[in-house]
Amino acid sequence: MQETWVRSLGGEDPLEKEMATHSSILAWKIPWTEEPGVPAIRNGRCSCINTSQGMIHPKSLKDLKQFAPSPSCEKTEIIATMKNGNEACLNPDLPEVKELIKEWEKQVNQKKKQRKGKKYKKTKKVPKVKRSQRPSQKKTT
Repeated sequence: MQETWVRSLGGEDPLEKEMATHSSILAWKIPWTEEPGVPAIRNGRCSCINTSQGMIHPKSLKDLKQFAPSPSCEKTEIIATMKNGNEACLNPDLPEVKELIKEWEKQVNQKKKQRKGKKYKKTKKVPKVKRSQRPSQKKTT
């Protein structure tokens, strides 16, 4: 990859070659953010070396990310981020972790439904019509 990059510069200047090498290395160190539904681009290796053996309570979770196997990492990885900022890798094969994932998905779905409900409530407001406070007069003929 670096050789192709250097050739595309078309120069024999050693400074150009060095800059091309450093810029290609820099491109791999730029952090990528993950959006829902978009696969995360990671640094070409597994993020989890060891998995946590302790149980995590769903209320202490801030985020739960699940990464499917990829060419750079053959195993499924689950990374839990706690409200205090700590991160832990979880074993996806444990029944407790599977239950935690279900609970987390349930919480996320409930939050989505609540947001949808709030949107509809805002659009349904109808202004009240004020009635006149005068007593109606009967016509006498």
